[in-house]
Amino acid sequence: MKSTIPQTLNSISELNAYVRKYLPVLYKPKQIILLSGEMGSGKTEFVKQILSLLGDHLATSPSFAIHNSYQATYNGVELAIEHLDLFRLNSEEDLQSVGFWDLFENEQAIIIVEWANKLEPSRLPRSWGQLVFEFKTINDSTRSIHFEMNIVK
Repeated sequence: MKSTIPQTLNSISELNAYVRKYLPVLYKPKQIILLSGEMGSGKTEFVKQILSLLGDHLATSPSFAIHNSYQATYNGVELAIEHLDLFRLNSEEDLQSVGFWDLFENEQAIIIVEWANKLEPSRLPRSWGQLVFEFKTINDSTRSIHFEMNIVK
């Protein structure tokens, strides 16, 4: 596991620069991006910035739909982006009912999960890379992001 020092961001433009810096690491097939942090800490905005940089300016929070799917191309590689918000899920049965485990059948996908603390990390496929982002609210306009990477061999 590789870890970074938490970074403090004070604006959307700083978040955009942060996402732009990590986009080559984020945009890989068979990648799980796990986002955790309290409500309003920046998880959805982080995803919106990823999708915006990939050309999709209509990205929305899947809070009520639970799952949004997008197609994106970056450096000539087209991948499915599966974006889930697990906030309203309460059990393993709920996770199964939204088709979460079926998403791993597409090896040309990135799966982004908000409220990843609701998942049991040991159940995630070991053949998929894992990027873990922890968001913390400092004040109304400032967030801290801590990033860890689990490298798949």
